[in-house]
Amino acid sequence: MPKITINGQVYEAAKGKTIIQAADDVGMEIPRYCYHPDIGIEGSCRMCLVEVKGTPKLLPACATPLADNMEVRTDTQRVHEAVRYAMEFLLLHHPIDCPVCDQSGECWLQDYYMAHAGHDSRYPLGQKTRRRKAFNLGPLVKLDQERCILCTRCVRFTRNVTKTNEIQVFSRGHNSEIGIFEDRPLNNPYSGNVVDVCPVGALTSADFRFKARVWFLKGTDSVCGGCSTGCNLRIDHSARAAGGGIPGYTATDGKIYRTVGRRNVEVNKSWLCDEGRLSFHTLELWPRLWHANAQGEQKPVSSLLPAIHANFESIRAEYGDGAVAALVSPTNTNEALFLMMKYFKGHVDFRLGREVDLYQQQQD
Repeated sequence: MPKITINGQVYEAAKGKTIIQAADDVGMEIPRYCYHPDIGIEGSCRMCLVEVKGTPKLLPACATPLADNMEVRTDTQRVHEAVRYAMEFLLLHHPIDCPVCDQSGECWLQDYYMAHAGHDSRYPLGQKTRRRKAFNLGPLVKLDQERCILCTRCVRFTRNVTKTNEIQVFSRGHNSEIGIFEDRPLNNPYSGNVVDVCPVGALTSADFRFKARVWFLKGTDSVCGGCSTGCNLRIDHSARAAGGGIPGYTATDGKIYRTVGRRNVEVNKSWLCDEGRLSFHTLELWPRLWHANAQGEQKPVSSLLPAIHANFESIRAEYGDGAVAALVSPTNTNEALFLMMKYFKGHVDFRLGREVDLYQQQQD
């Protein structure tokens, strides 16, 4: 394995990796916009420039392969100035939409501006270039061309991942802009992923748009139960605040607002299909069972659980282990099935049955 020195620390990295990949492996953040590990290398944003000993010019970390005994610096004055200059170009005509932008709070442009730039724009607000705002690329995605920084992540996603090529770069030079052909809307089964890969607020979700601020949401890692693939995802839901609920929101605690892809190279990389991404809406189609009738009296389900468990135990003690059974669906998530198995295995007699047995009994 080649050894690489980053900011004075020596690390071992796999052969064939680039500087930015080696830095990611050891938890070292290098700014980037165009680079995404599951889309490919572009090298156009110039945010990941680093110093390499023996090289007169700064090199893009995303496109520079490792060499044994390579010495890299990401924290020098020269590197910081290069990042600051790149940020200034990106922000030159960028609109001041942060108060109304859905990406606010998780925008890389905001984060890198605060970390590396902090300058005033040389263009007065009234002289910034105006482009088309908030129009539909497809049923799930909206595009604001003024906010786009031309990282081309979305273009390369539809080119390299879905291979549907709906999104393209039109025009040339400072007139370049992202868009689609009029007769080819963005409607492939993975279209929602372009919102996840967009580092700024250019591409937003039509489903999540203006629903909630991300800093009021809590992310919980989970797995999609829509099919046997088990794609990794993050559920963003309302977090319980002091006094209950989200400040300024009437939604009940725990309401799900969106799901986003969570990277797992062995399963789904970073992607979710649109069906799985929006499947959380099925939870809203019927109300959850919060109350139940117990001997003619309506009580909270949570207060009845101990009584249900006690009844299970009493039936088991009186009639034997085979008197209590649990019937579950194979469409339940692994987590739900595991909890059901754990409960019956730990507290009640537990045996695995085969679906074919039940099917044959029904036929008989």
